Amino acid sequence: MSNNGSGSVEMRSFSAKSARAMEQQTFSLEEQKTPPPAKTADLKFFPTSEGFYDYVKDQYIYQYKDHLGNARISFGRNPQTQTLEIVDANDYYPFGMNHLKSGNAFFGSGSYKNYKMQEQELQETGFYSFKWRNYMPDVGRFFNMDPLSEKYAYQSHYNFSENRVVNARELEGLEAVLINENTIEWRVKVDNKLGFEASKTILQDAADILSQNGLKVNIIEDPKALFTVELALAKTVEDPVTKDPITTNGYTQNDGNIYDGKVVSKNNPRTLAHEMGHKAGLPHIFDETSKIENTKENQKNLMNSGANTTETLQDSSGTNLAPSQTTDIKNHIKVTNENRERKEQEQQKLYQTPNQNGN
Repeated sequence: MSNNGSGSVEMRSFSAKSARAMEQQTFSLEEQKTPPPAKTADLKFFPTSEGFYDYVKDQYIYQYKDHLGNARISFGRNPQTQTLEIVDANDYYPFGMNHLKSGNAFFGSGSYKNYKMQEQELQETGFYSFKWRNYMPDVGRFFNMDPLSEKYAYQSHYNFSENRVVNARELEGLEAVLINENTIEWRVKVDNKLGFEASKTILQDAADILSQNGLKVNIIEDPKALFTVELALAKTVEDPVTKDPITTNGYTQNDGNIYDGKVVSKNNPRTLAHEMGHKAGLPHIFDETSKIENTKENQKNLMNSGANTTETLQDSSGTNLAPSQTTDIKNHIKVTNENRERKEQEQQKLYQTPNQNGN
């Protein structure tokens, strides 16, 4: 800096530049505070992991939801009084319609209070807007036809969550999804060739045997199902080598086909559970592919039988399942269903692809 009086000019110039420098905090002695932008009417709320944030009231809204995802109570801290307040409360009929005078938004007022049943938005029409269809909670039916009607021919084209409103929720307006991932639903049609009336509880009893280690299996009789349970008398055949009589209580192909396969069983729940275990991917404990050792400790396993290659371990009465077997059942059914759905989607795409002539 020179002594000809121009130094003060240079200093002022430096100060003016530093006040606008990118490294402003380096030169400023006081914290530079930027005021928040003025609020507009465009943004009213946005979702959070626990509920919503009311942008107008500067208020976090927390929601208590039931097992179906229905918003029951919405609450938050009042910005003025700093006390807890309930801003919305909802009671529902089984198919989702609000009880009279329950809930502060009946036909949509453009707020977070519209997101009620299964986290879907209540429209001005009174419909709930799912991804693929609009739902009418007052009649318990969709307004639009099911886009997957051909896949679920045994269902109505308009029913909601396959009429399961307690243990399942609707998946985007397409199909019901069970709340508990450890629950398996197996639909079967029964072909009775016994010559007499079968046990009325055989399906439930077989399902109870398969329901172990935290897994719940429901075997449901459905005349329109593709999987067949044939109930027949036990057969006695001659061993081709020893010529001894062999009694067959049940049988099936070990192809893992749980969709349109078939099992044959006598009128006995243990036998039926054993054969359905094969369809769910479980081998005999004495097979080479078995993860369960063929030992005395596992003699009462469900997948043992009188055909055990070790004569002293033969047993056709056990019903036990190891945790690994339960896991294999769950994984087999899950993967099989996913692969089948993927193939159906690929086939639908092929049908929808125009040919070279544009038809």
